[in-house]
Amino acid sequence: MLACQVIRLDPTPVQGGLFFRHAVAARIARNDLIVLWKDEGRRLPGFRYTLNELRPRLNAVKDADRPWFRELSQNAIKGGYIDAQDAIKRYYEKQGRRPRCHGKGRRLRFRADNGPGTVKVDGNRMILPAKMGGRVKLAEPLRWPGAVIRECRISERGGHRYASIRQEITPEMYGGRCGAGQIGIDLGLATFVTIAWQDGTVEAVDAPQPLKRSLRALRRPSRKLSRRKKGGKNWRKAKAKLSRRHCRMANIRKDFLHKLSHRLTANAEVIVTEDISIKAWQRRWGRKTSDLAPGEFRRQLEYKAQWRGGKLAKADWNYPSTQLCPACGAKTGPKTLDIRRWVCADCGAIHGRDAAAAQNLRVWPGATGLQATESVVRPATAGSRRRSGNQPARKPSLRSSAGGS
Repeated sequence: MLACQVIRLDPTPVQGGLFFRHAVAARIARNDLIVLWKDEGRRLPGFRYTLNELRPRLNAVKDADRPWFRELSQNAIKGGYIDAQDAIKRYYEKQGRRPRCHGKGRRLRFRADNGPGTVKVDGNRMILPAKMGGRVKLAEPLRWPGAVIRECRISERGGHRYASIRQEITPEMYGGRCGAGQIGIDLGLATFVTIAWQDGTVEAVDAPQPLKRSLRALRRPSRKLSRRKKGGKNWRKAKAKLSRRHCRMANIRKDFLHKLSHRLTANAEVIVTEDISIKAWQRRWGRKTSDLAPGEFRRQLEYKAQWRGGKLAKADWNYPSTQLCPACGAKTGPKTLDIRRWVCADCGAIHGRDAAAAQNLRVWPGATGLQATESVVRPATAGSRRRSGNQPARKPSLRSSAGGS
């Protein structure tokens, strides 16, 4: 299986200048192939040329118009051609929009490898071609030093350079197995995740929401950027400052999601969640949904559970998780989204909406047969039982995060 690790680089000023030149060369190479494709009349059913067939034509243009390409490593230029071919292929397969040429405002990004095994890591140093900078310092060592590096891309975010290293690893190299038993999780807005553990306890986890906490701090740098002349020196300074703030918010969000998904997949074999519509959330609460990133959280749960030998099960969207009483199993009927706590008419038990949904998802009958063991394992870091906060009301036409209502 393929695993990707993103590591921050600490290049010297000379290496930083070489990274910039290679990024410019990769962008120009990609644009050259896009222009050639347009000149060919966008022939259907696809772009029939292979890279080996295009190389003589592109090299002729390169030698005539851009002799400075010869001063750089050809890995970045070849990577630009490969990216253009992938964009054209995705366009004809209806997986992306029509390819367009990239402008100068694009951030630094290029491919550093020339195939599997051409980029190596020695401790906290990444060995690149000599024309690309040679040995570059890494902020942390590679997680799987024995695995072959299949691909390496260098990019820039928030004033820092990062190396995205993709490796081919085995499940044994990944390390760690899933826990035992089945848990249910309910995604929401006020309370991001409500977890029903194997022993019946319920834990509520709130998201950090870095965008919401930083809205006031973003006002001044955003206004300052809008008042600067685009392309000027002060405009670039203001843009870099705002970019660093957004990069920090993204890092806080990623750190929270990775730690939570790791804990869940390490302590359960089967994780049951609802098959909710993230697009419906995005249409209704765009900024709130983007700040929480439930789609990214569900994606991480899926691949991490698979790597650990577990499974992420999605309950049917019409499963009445908010209508069933976890104590007696009675169906209490649909509920509007402003009802956060309710009393069962049969047994008199009082339930929170999110907690009841998570408990019902834990015993979802559709997950029968997915788990290999039935033993109850309590996670080491157990959360305390807590009431869920109030969630803003929304239209009943959108499916609730706590079940079909």
